[in-house]
Amino acid sequence: MAARKSKPAYEFVLDVLRKNTGASFAEVKAAADRRGLKIFPIMYGRAKKQLGLIAPKGGRKAAVRKAAGRKAAAAPKAAPARGRGRKAKVTRAPRAAAAGMGDGLDAVIQAMRHNETERERLHSALLKIKAILDAVV
Repeated sequence: MAARKSKPAYEFVLDVLRKNTGASFAEVKAAADRRGLKIFPIMYGRAKKQLGLIAPKGGRKAAVRKAAGRKAAAAPKAAPARGRGRKAKVTRAPRAAAAGMGDGLDAVIQAMRHNETERERLHSALLKIKAILDAVV
C-alpha cells in the first residue's frame, strides 16, 4: 500500500484552526495566500469538523437523536418490532371489562356513588381551606 501524500494546504488550515478556533474562512484564506497555498471552503469545513469545532451533520438535534438511539440500542428490547417503525400490536379488551365494570349496571351505580362521596369529601376540604384563608385575611 502506498504512503499517503502530504497535503500542506490542509495541514496549514488545521494548524491555523488549532491556534485560533474562532478564525473565519477569510482569515485562514488570507494567511494561506501569504504562504502561497491555495485553499477551498471544503478544506476549511473539513478541518473544523475534524477538530470538533462544528456540530455533526444535521446539527444538535441530530446529535441528540443519535445519542438517544445509542442508549435505546443498549437497553434490552421488550418485544420484537412488527417491521420498520411499527409498534407492537395491542389487543383491546371489551369496554366494560377495561373500565372495571364487570357486573354491568350495578358496577356503574357503585362507581357513581363512589364519585359522589369523593366529590363531597373534596368540597368539604375546599370549604375548610376557604375558612382558613378568610381568617388570615
